[in-house]
Amino acid sequence: GRGVGSEENFALIAGLAEDVTKRIGANRKTPPELALLPAAAMVARSQGFNPKAPLAMESLAPALRARYRLDDQETTLWVSLAGSAAEAKARAAKLRGRVEAASAKDRADLGEGAFEGTGPYIGRVLVVPQGKQLVILVDPPGDPLPLLKACAEAAGK
Repeated sequence: GRGVGSEENFALIAGLAEDVTKRIGANRKTPPELALLPAAAMVARSQGFNPKAPLAMESLAPALRARYRLDDQETTLWVSLAGSAAEAKARAAKLRGRVEAASAKDRADLGEGAFEGTGPYIGRVLVVPQGKQLVILVDPPGDPLPLLKACAEAAGK
């Protein structure tokens, strides 16, 4: 018959899907910004680009994201791409407003404007301005230094 599950409909849908895949395939270039994400310890195919509202905050856009597996723990790395070092620090200050005041702790050892804290929607975060980018680790690893250094190297500092 001509029901929803008919072979005819399936063939039509499969054909459309193939067409769309072909058209996308030709233009599927990796955004060059993704090179700012360190490759070591990255979870395969976890990287992405969020042009609008990373971590539900428009002020952090645009940003890159990837997951990393370190010490048997997964961490999500966000790299907010700011126009200047001052803008990266301003974004950090705005994000600090989203964490619970009692949990916010300065991390001057990691750089000016760096802090850690816990937010109601974002969980535990470590936030570190690095030049023109703001590095945000959600569920940061016990030792964040190797990943932070790798971010700085990837950004060409």
